Amino acid sequence: MSTKILGLVVCCIIILAVSCTYPVNVGTSTITDSKALPNGFSSQDSFVVIAVKEGGGLLSKQLTEKIEDYLMGKGFSVVSQEESSTAKYSLLFNFSTESREEIISVPKYIPGVTQTTKSDVYGTYGYVGSAKSTTESSGTTVYVPKQITVSATRLAIEVFNLKYLRGLPKEQEPLPIWQGISAVSGSDVRTSIDYLMVAMFKYFGRSTGKNLFFDIYEDDDEIKMLRHQVSMILKELQQNIAAGA
Repeated sequence: MSTKILGLVVCCIIILAVSCTYPVNVGTSTITDSKALPNGFSSQDSFVVIAVKEGGGLLSKQLTEKIEDYLMGKGFSVVSQEESSTAKYSLLFNFSTESREEIISVPKYIPGVTQTTKSDVYGTYGYVGSAKSTTESSGTTVYVPKQITVSATRLAIEVFNLKYLRGLPKEQEPLPIWQGISAVSGSDVRTSIDYLMVAMFKYFGRSTGKNLFFDIYEDDDEIKMLRHQVSMILKELQQNIAAGA
């Protein structure tokens, strides 16, 4: 059993080391209540992170911890849900994957038409026989419709002022002071979440004013920071396995 686990750890480390260096294009949009949050968030602010997605299970727990680590890495304080009364803000997040069918145009080459002609051949003494010649017209390229499945992963975050919420009448709907959404092509939340977070948190506490698109590379400092914890966990697990072998 330990050999299988060790193999899994090695595979994970290899994946982290040789991941694609091509950029991932991420779209993001954020909006801020400028009156409630005129200067953005400060390093003295504290947050409680809560997953909104029902039935998210272990994935929701992992993403909660990842967001908490990211906030702490940026200098913010994070408290547990059990101690949420001490937090200044609540950060609620949700993630989803969506697929839809689209019709696109793809090129299709149509070869030219081959024609064979027959002609009589005459020599000095009259008819010799017949000859065949073949000609082919130029081909053409046309565009034909093709149905494809397009998948996208989305991360949505809303931040609420807990002090304001505590004094809010139950019948009044609470409004966030900051909200953001990021989207990227693909249906795997685990491989997309880092890029979604990096794009969105570029404007944490601020408004983008419009939809923005970022090309984020694997070796981006923010991506490295997010994945540092994963690397450390894998190394620790590998050391424990080696010690017990």
